[in-house]
Amino acid sequence: MSALRDAESAIVRAEAVRVANYPSLELTEARQKLVAAHAAVAREEMTLASRLAEQARLDAELATAIAETIKIQRVNEEMRRGTEVLRQELERQRPTTENRP
Repeated sequence: MSALRDAESAIVRAEAVRVANYPSLELTEARQKLVAAHAAVAREEMTLASRLAEQARLDAELATAIAETIKIQRVNEEMRRGTEVLRQELERQRPTTENRP
C-alpha cells in the first residue's frame, strides 16, 4: 500500500532532520497512526488503513516543519547575538569626540 510507504518515508525524513531532538507530539502521533494503519491492513480494513497512513504522513511532515523552524529560529538567535556583540565591540572601539585631535 503506497500510503503506508509514504507515511514510513515521511517518518524517516522527520527522524533525519533530528525531530527527536525537539519535543514532538506530532512525530509520536505519526508513529502511533502508522502502527494503527498496519493493524488495519492486517484486519483487511483498507479504507481505515489508508486514512491512518495519510494522517501519519501529514503528522510526520508537520513534525519535520516544526523541527526545521526551531532550528532556523535558533540559528537566527545566534546570529542576532553575534551581531550584537560585534556592534558593541565597534561602539567600544569608536573614538570619542574628546579623543579626536
